[in-house]
Amino acid sequence: MDKIERLALTLAAGAISATWFAAAAQAQGQVEEICGTRDKIVASLTQDYHQTRRGGGASGPWDIYEIWRSDKLGTWTILRTRGRWSCLVATGDDWIEFAEQ
Repeated sequence: MDKIERLALTLAAGAISATWFAAAAQAQGQVEEICGTRDKIVASLTQDYHQTRRGGGASGPWDIYEIWRSDKLGTWTILRTRGRWSCLVATGDDWIEFAEQ
């Protein structure tokens, strides 16, 4: 089971209150976004994946994008937030820092 599936299962456990859903995303393939309230998504990223927020910025008047990553596990997540609702846009392993000159 890969990390996105484990995260989906973690989030699904809180779905009893019907605040979670998974949606198929954009036309460039079947990328699945996992969404939920920001506080629950952040709790899962910090507790289950040992990730911390490393940076981000605004895109237009509504969306905030953040990069979360774990030094311990080498994992990373791009999180999009609109109000109290957040979605995992992308996740991965083996984060690499580039020292641009």
